[in-house]
Amino acid sequence: MCRVEIRKAKAQLELRLATVVRGNQKCFYKYFNNKKRAKENLHPLLDTRGNIVNKDEEKAEVLNACFASVFNSQSGYSQGIQPPVLEDRQGVRNETPIIQEEAVNDLLCHLDQNENPGNYRPVNLTSVPGKIMERFILSALSGCVKDNQGIRPSQHGFVKSRSCLTNLISFYDQVTCLLDEGKAVDVIYVDFHKAFDTVPHSILLEKLTAHALDGSTLC
Repeated sequence: MCRVEIRKAKAQLELRLATVVRGNQKCFYKYFNNKKRAKENLHPLLDTRGNIVNKDEEKAEVLNACFASVFNSQSGYSQGIQPPVLEDRQGVRNETPIIQEEAVNDLLCHLDQNENPGNYRPVNLTSVPGKIMERFILSALSGCVKDNQGIRPSQHGFVKSRSCLTNLISFYDQVTCLLDEGKAVDVIYVDFHKAFDTVPHSILLEKLTAHALDGSTLC
């Protein structure tokens, strides 16, 4: 009887976590991670000479060398060289993003208090002021993209309430429906290797300007 009641309580807990997962993802993944048998850890790496690296300090050096090797020299401007002037397009809304004290305070109160380095990728280790400014810039970018319909409904990456999981579910649904109809399905996978590390900032700014993003946000 005790085991039966434990199973019922567990089932109710898991159902409750699944029901509120959109509004409370932290509790869901905390429960999920506790159920995993193996703890995630960075496995041994191979350096440029083919040697196996086990120590954390050496792993950090290997990762740093990898990130530096794919960095694009066009991503920034040399010291003393100013980026091109970003002219505002005629007829385009040019409103400076409003940063209010209440909004900053709200973002600070909702920061993740667990700053465990194991939860982050090296490229995401930014300061708290940087994270706060990042939120405001993201809000301005999202609003501009939404107003100009710059993201298609098929896009799942970097979209609120969407992820790799929703992408897979949508893909799986389309494939199964086609197979049920007796049709063939061909899939092509394209890997843009280190795409984010090789985007020149100058080209990125020009494209954002062409999509009517205001000059203040770009600066």
